[in-house]
Amino acid sequence: MIELRPAQHARLRPMFANFGTRLHGCVEAIFSGDFGHAWTDDADAPSVALAHIDFWFIAGDASAPAAADALRRVPQRGTIVTSGGAWDERVRSTLGGNMHERTRTEMATPMPTAWNRDRLHAMASALPDVFEIRRVTKNDVHAFASFEKDLVANFGTIERFLERGIGFGVWHNGQCVAGCSSFTLAGGKLEMEIDTHPYFRRRGVARSVAATMILHCLDEGIEPCWDAHNPESATLATQLGFVDPMRYTVFVKERGSTSESEGES
Repeated sequence: MIELRPAQHARLRPMFANFGTRLHGCVEAIFSGDFGHAWTDDADAPSVALAHIDFWFIAGDASAPAAADALRRVPQRGTIVTSGGAWDERVRSTLGGNMHERTRTEMATPMPTAWNRDRLHAMASALPDVFEIRRVTKNDVHAFASFEKDLVANFGTIERFLERGIGFGVWHNGQCVAGCSSFTLAGGKLEMEIDTHPYFRRRGVARSVAATMILHCLDEGIEPCWDAHNPESATLATQLGFVDPMRYTVFVKERGSTSESEGES
């Protein structure tokens, strides 16, 4: 497997055509060349593609010899996302007992005119006055990032996040207690990242800040993307207006594979 230059990432787009809506904001970010890293077995005629933005995305021909090499490159604790079907079986046969499976839920984004904006506005304004939701600026971005690094991490630096990302924080008594941000933002798609302080969960805080972000995206012509890591996240996404939930399997690597070859590369 060889690493592609950022300008070459777009060559992999056809290989991910059957990913559907699973983490489609992150997948689009790969093709932009502005996020993550990508590898393939042949830059001119690829049969297998591996890409990394927090998750490890693998696509192409699951029966190709390069498939096992690509899977071995995923580090311990890396989460592997496939298009399902033959790729899921290839992961199981290659990694065997050296991984465990988890379930996520992909969500589709409705057409811009299908969103219920009145409902979103009601959700965004539902918090008591002791909370304030505001767009993140240079004045509070460090507090926002300190609350949860994943809110800004994929942009590399705070400055790049301010320049190219979007974030909304929920503030309570001068402290950031929740945030919604662009996990990635490329090709007109924004993958949403939401984090809430444990003390403030189940109070509608995440729903309000997520609704604020969605309304901003709609005003700016950006497609908000949501991929749920647990049932509660999927329920919230449905409440907000995302549609067509579909559960799928991801694989978390635990140790080096012993099924087809030994060791990590």
